[in-house]
Amino acid sequence: MLSRLTTLLIAVATTAALIAAPAQARHVCTGAPGHVQSPVEIDRSQNCGSATPAITINYGFADGTMQFRDKNLNGVVDNHDDVSFVPDQFSDPHIMYGTTKYKLTEVHYHFDAEHKFQGQAQAPAEAHFVHASASGSTVVLGVLIDSVSVPASDAHDHPLTGVPTTLGDSWSIGSVNLTGMLPANKASFRYSGSLTSSPYTPVHWVVFNDHLEATSSTITQVKAPFGAAGNNRSRQNVAPRIYPGNP
Repeated sequence: MLSRLTTLLIAVATTAALIAAPAQARHVCTGAPGHVQSPVEIDRSQNCGSATPAITINYGFADGTMQFRDKNLNGVVDNHDDVSFVPDQFSDPHIMYGTTKYKLTEVHYHFDAEHKFQGQAQAPAEAHFVHASASGSTVVLGVLIDSVSVPASDAHDHPLTGVPTTLGDSWSIGSVNLTGMLPANKASFRYSGSLTSSPYTPVHWVVFNDHLEATSSTITQVKAPFGAAGNNRSRQNVAPRIYPGNP
């Protein structure tokens, strides 16, 4: 009897495992290895293991300069140009990527968003928090931004409100709430990608799962000089390896 009971228990366990297998199989790692061209559509069901190394975000409030950057230096607004916030030399917002310090060099915006989550509509804007290490490697935090009448926070409206429409302009700004410009929930998806404008160099991407918000009129005003096409690079037809993390 004991032998038959044991056999029965094994059979039950095997059946349970087979039933659970389809759910587990959704979390597969079939993305392209190494760095891919960005931006991409992120498939949340891709899971290549926990994201490493650990990231510690050291932000706060910062003063600095807003710029309507002519990145091609051609005097013509095109999709390589952007609106960006550059912290001043007295601020030290940075992240620790493992044991390596990456200093926040800028926060710039794309209209419409460049990244997109599979199964979701494209967001009207995206903020990129660009960090550089002393050795020259790059980590970018990406935040998708929704357009609403009354946002829950003015963290993104503050730097974007009243942006001049003349290419090459810059202006001083104080008390930019960098902490508030990131989601409170730091759940994210990492992948090895690239910058989304020339020279498309390799980047470690961290795209947050939760969206933030900005006022509809603000987004419309800042996007207007770029025209209907905006200043985003089209998503690349490649599926990277995705690593869920926090962040």
